[in-house]
Amino acid sequence: MDYANKYSGVSLSTNLNNTYNSNYYTYVAGSGNSTNFISQCLADNIEGGGLSQDKDWSYKYTVSKGVMASDTWVNSEKLLDYLLSSNKAFVSFSGTFDEILENMSSSNDKIKIGDLIMYKYGDYIEHSAIITGFDNFGYPLVNSNSIDKYKIPFDLGWKNSSCEFYVVSLR
Repeated sequence: MDYANKYSGVSLSTNLNNTYNSNYYTYVAGSGNSTNFISQCLADNIEGGGLSQDKDWSYKYTVSKGVMASDTWVNSEKLLDYLLSSNKAFVSFSGTFDEILENMSSSNDKIKIGDLIMYKYGDYIEHSAIITGFDNFGYPLVNSNSIDKYKIPFDLGWKNSSCEFYVVSLR
């Protein structure tokens, strides 16, 4: 969570230098960087979660070759598939906005800070964010590094019936 708060890209009055982590490449600043940001939150050994990288999910930078990031590092759908197939995470909840709200109200203790939210619109998972807090009513707040977001409501305005949410918990 601390990594997600520090590098959300949103400058706060208390920290006017709250930008992207310069140790990582930014994929299309302002949009398209969400999964890269989530992977950083999970894997960064200094400020993030330190989740170990492997041949299927990795980010490397060398002067001679530049940035080498796996598809699973930068693609929301592939990251979700990887986390589930590698048994590093599981889906706590999935469903429409109304279904997620219903599940949250009956078992709020299952959704926690550090869980991921994946946003499926139609047949494709298009976006990912990380839960960084809760409002006064227990509503999850997320950070995302794609159209920089800092502690905003998890639905991001995606409440229509075509959207499905996946709450993903790490093991």
